[in-house]
Amino acid sequence: MDTKLFKGTAEYYSKYRAGYPKELFNYVIQRFCMNKNGRLLDIACGTGQLAIPLSKNFKEVIGLDQEQEMLDEGKKEAKKSSIKNIDWILNSAENISSELGHFNLVTIGTAFHWVERDIVLKKAYNLINDNGALLIVSNISDNPGSNGWTREDDVWKEVRKKIVQKYLGEHRRAGSSLYVPSNRNFKDLLSQSQFGNCEEQIFTWTKTWNLEEVINHLYSTSYASKTLLNDKVNDFEADLKSELLKCEPTGIFVEHVKTQLLISIKK
Repeated sequence: MDTKLFKGTAEYYSKYRAGYPKELFNYVIQRFCMNKNGRLLDIACGTGQLAIPLSKNFKEVIGLDQEQEMLDEGKKEAKKSSIKNIDWILNSAENISSELGHFNLVTIGTAFHWVERDIVLKKAYNLINDNGALLIVSNISDNPGSNGWTREDDVWKEVRKKIVQKYLGEHRRAGSSLYVPSNRNFKDLLSQSQFGNCEEQIFTWTKTWNLEEVINHLYSTSYASKTLLNDKVNDFEADLKSELLKCEPTGIFVEHVKTQLLISIKK
């Protein structure tokens, strides 16, 4: 995983990512309730979108990410909620080892498409206790692994996509490179791994954004960050605002989100 994919995005990431629906957290907590016991490892944790909401149900949580900026923002968010049981560790997903100990639950948010999946699955398997589980969570509308861009159920998202392409090219960016989607289905990867099983749960929900949030969300991504836009930022913002308001004069945008939860149990 390129360590510069999300350069300069961490503050926007913590504030403007959609996160995940409460129904997903309720499901995970009910099914894998640790009653403040057990350990959780959140791989490629970003700013803690999974680690922080789940932390109250575990004795110890490790949030691991290869970008210090992300970890620093995660620490700030945890402190705001008086959460003290998360250790934030700088490391790549591919380097996880038994030095971290063993876990009841290992999670990966909308980042699985960025990692060396076969390596991470093998290493994660070795760190999970028997009858523990690996959870992979993806907002399909945000996940470039789904179709190379975003789901276009909402007209305003098509407008957003066209403006990004106008300034940064037709092909989706991935930091300094172009995004190359995998032809391997995540469910198949899990079923064909040492886990040998994969369950799927789908959560559908809506997210309402205002104009500022739509723009700042883009700055949290690997394909439209301020680092990539550089001196085009002001023109990009003006153009995007103008076109979005033509599409939706109220400046309020509703996104229909599908969140996928994949579960593999270590038997």
